[in-house]
Amino acid sequence: MRIVPLLAVFLLALSSPALAWWDDAWAYRMRVVVGAAPDGAPAELVDVGRTRVLVRLHQGVFNFNTAKEDGSDLRFVAGDDRTPLKFQIERFDSLVDQVGLAWVDVSQLTIGGGGTAFYIYWGNKNAPPAAEARATFDTETVLAYNFGEDGVAPRDSTGYATHALSTAKRDDGLVGFGQRFDGTTAVRIPASPTLGWDAGGKATISLWFRAEGKMTGVLYQARNGDDALTLGLEDGVPYLEVVSAAGTQRSEPDPAVPAESWRHLAMVASGDIMTLYVDAVPRGSLSATLPAMTGAATLGNKVVAEGEQSSDGFIGLVDNLRVSKAARGAAWFMVAVRGEGPRSDLVRFDVPEEGSVFGTGHFGIIARNLTHDAWAVIGICVVMAPLTWWLFISKTLYLNATGRANRRFRQAFRDALARAGLRGFAAIDGLDDPAFRRQVRKSSLYHSFRVALEELEIRGGLQRAGNLSDPSLASIRAAIDAQLTFEGQKLNRGMVLLTIAIAGGPFIGLLGTVIGVMVTFAAVAAAGDVNVNAIAPGIAAALAATVAGLGVAIPALFGYNYLLTRIRDVTADMRVFTDELVTRIGEGAIGGAAPTPMLKAAE
Repeated sequence: MRIVPLLAVFLLALSSPALAWWDDAWAYRMRVVVGAAPDGAPAELVDVGRTRVLVRLHQGVFNFNTAKEDGSDLRFVAGDDRTPLKFQIERFDSLVDQVGLAWVDVSQLTIGGGGTAFYIYWGNKNAPPAAEARATFDTETVLAYNFGEDGVAPRDSTGYATHALSTAKRDDGLVGFGQRFDGTTAVRIPASPTLGWDAGGKATISLWFRAEGKMTGVLYQARNGDDALTLGLEDGVPYLEVVSAAGTQRSEPDPAVPAESWRHLAMVASGDIMTLYVDAVPRGSLSATLPAMTGAATLGNKVVAEGEQSSDGFIGLVDNLRVSKAARGAAWFMVAVRGEGPRSDLVRFDVPEEGSVFGTGHFGIIARNLTHDAWAVIGICVVMAPLTWWLFISKTLYLNATGRANRRFRQAFRDALARAGLRGFAAIDGLDDPAFRRQVRKSSLYHSFRVALEELEIRGGLQRAGNLSDPSLASIRAAIDAQLTFEGQKLNRGMVLLTIAIAGGPFIGLLGTVIGVMVTFAAVAAAGDVNVNAIAPGIAAALAATVAGLGVAIPALFGYNYLLTRIRDVTADMRVFTDELVTRIGEGAIGGAAPTPMLKAAE
């Protein structure tokens, strides 16, 4: 009887998605939704079937500092959070551009409604590379060029390995890199049994192109003797042309495409109908069958004999060539247009989940998306803030001690004057107690008093009070004023750090924010993803630098104004006492015996 409960627990454990992937080995996870209908849009569902989906990772949605430098720890898991998905990493630049391009093989894609979801996992430093390009294609896809190779001819990503020969140059393309053609260059695809097809067969050829300058040229051509299949441009109008024993047929003219813009072009042959698609929209059809081909073809120019030149070459860029022995539908092209093109609204990223100290809340999102410059600014603010706090606390303690000592000394000074009575300033006493001197050693008034006693000692002692000349009184006043200045410098020492924090903190934070916003928009532009989920995390993280700057400046501002008021009070007290002290010295003794000199007693 115990077997049934144990079996239930076991099955529950197997059904738990967290036990499949979300464990301590993987520090980060992010849910990705493909093809979800916009809010408020009709929930019309389009079943695409198996296809490859481009996932563009950029700084706005992905923190490259949390993954391995080459992206080899990336994993893609189906929406059930148990089934690993095959994927290809076309590009992963975590150091300079911070852009990642991954192709994910989705077995059953549905556009509309809630779309199709899967997960990205990363952050496992011990994970071996798992990308496998050829496993992401179905068996009908016989050729796929991404043009990401540097310094070598385009290589086929499928398992058929039909690699090309190229005189064109690699350049920035729509997705990563593409091939740049100048009208004379071409990519030559060798003959291959896997690329060849019988007459009347099914086929799909698709590519992205961007015409520059000249708007006439051949984009793709396959030839077998006199038979030919051509995709090209004529005065900016895309066309499909078939040459066979039945004659030459060309698709009807359609509105021209603008120059300097990326367009998706596709041809579908299905029995006796051949259809031309531009940006996933049918733009013409031919009542013709596909002529038999050996597989040899040319991209960017006509097929010509070895050493010959053609004047019908294409000028511009080509990216993502795909050839299939199947008739793809419009939905298949829509995935390419919405997922790969400038529009890029097919893929939506949810908030990343993280099993780290940052947590998964709002502050965790901000922390994960902070750029290096933002961390640098926050680091400067983290250093500045404790310095300003330490200065405020130490200065407050110093002012409190000075204020208490001043009050104690002033009271003792007035008591001594009261006891002297008519005998005047020269008869004051009671300020020579050692314990009292320790109590008032931090008093700025006491320091001024000692300076006055020293000056009187130079001029004959306290008995000279009241018998000094005007120059002598002026000298004593100058010495006391010098001590007053010195005390003021001690009171204001370090206050410049608060003014620097007040004035510089917001500007340092603003600098970090501006740089962060620039980097975020540059990364989004490079990735081609302009949805809110792509921009918001980067902007929020960039604003954290300004918050850090204000976090330094605002407490420093309050502390500065408080300390400034306290310093002004102490300074005013010193000036009042200085005036009183000089006046008492000027009045001097009125009568009575000469007092004992006070300098040594005061010391």
